[in-house]
Amino acid sequence: MTRNTPAGRPDTLELTELLLTRFCHDISGPVSAVSNGMELLDSTDANDEDMVAQVQELIVSSSAESFARLQTYRIAFGRINTEGDSNLDEFRDILQRYFLQGKIELEWGDGPVKILNLRINNQVRRIAANMILAVAALLPFGGVIEVSQDIDTQHRKHLQVVGSSSRVKSGEELSAIVRDKGGVEVDVKNVPWFYMAELARGHGIDITFAEEKERVLLRAVYT
Repeated sequence: MTRNTPAGRPDTLELTELLLTRFCHDISGPVSAVSNGMELLDSTDANDEDMVAQVQELIVSSSAESFARLQTYRIAFGRINTEGDSNLDEFRDILQRYFLQGKIELEWGDGPVKILNLRINNQVRRIAANMILAVAALLPFGGVIEVSQDIDTQHRKHLQVVGSSSRVKSGEELSAIVRDKGGVEVDVKNVPWFYMAELARGHGIDITFAEEKERVLLRAVYT
């Protein structure tokens, strides 16, 4: 049963339940692969060097994937270092590792503000992580995600996450959620988008969404 607030948004309890469900689902795959690999290694003939090497490779790659997901979700959904700001180099490295074994290439654009040397508010960093994950969800067959930042004449910062692919999934649900138009029922797949929108509203950050045939764009504007 969906418990919505009067404005049509899921309540805090439902967001928590679904985020935890989504987190466990996303983490269970690589963690199970590590566990299965250890069991397989136990039963593998130590003299079968090829098989041992394959199993060890599985364990190493699955461990790396688990760690990358944990680090990314810690930034996106955790409440750590909420005050102050951080250098984007570490953030960039964590997100690069998250996509390392997938079909999505993550790029960091150099605009008027060179994003690799930028310090960013920690709350904005959380929203940026959610924006990147949201755009990635619309590229199920892979593609390129470019993150860039600019400053307008009113000294507002524009953080842009652009996804490009020959096959882009419709962003109709995401658009409705960030525009707070209602009509979208929260579930395990879209709950991170609801969380991102609530987080942005809570910090006075305006998020907009646009899409074309082979391109989707999320933009956050803040001071």
